[in-house]
Amino acid sequence: LLTAAVAGYGYQLISRTSMLVSGLQDGPMMAANAARSAQLGFGKARRIVEKSVLLNKPASEQDLSEIEGFMSTLADSISDVKKRLANASGFNDGIDSIMPMADDWHKAALALLKPAAGAKKPSSQTVIDDGNTLSDQLDMIAENATAYGANFRAAAEAAAAKSKRNLTILGGG
Repeated sequence: LLTAAVAGYGYQLISRTSMLVSGLQDGPMMAANAARSAQLGFGKARRIVEKSVLLNKPASEQDLSEIEGFMSTLADSISDVKKRLANASGFNDGIDSIMPMADDWHKAALALLKPAAGAKKPSSQTVIDDGNTLSDQLDMIAENATAYGANFRAAAEAAAAKSKRNLTILGGG
């Protein structure tokens, strides 16, 4: 009976370990990856805008198209981060503010680079400052995703230690 109990408990441990590995991959690791993708996409869009501002040169159609693509990547990545951090209480703070900030920055950047006739053009400093704020917020989201991974690992290690102890007790019995 004890041998059967040890074998059953061992099987349960292997199943739980498999679930933890899958959870680590699907949760914190993919959230951190998506957060980094959002940072990268925004960074590239921001560089195009700032280059145009610094050179006092209008953006080309290719530049505008690239900005659209990078902002689309940011939106997809933030959606993925949000999904993967949905159950990570305390690690998903600020994620809901990202897309409204990104949309506002995007509209202002386009208005600066390709102003509509008769429309008020935003100041380049405002667009740069808003970009800095958004970049800081994206950094915080990436740090939260990474911290979630560290927290997940600590919880997995604690569960593994408890399982080892229980298995040793069962084996000793």
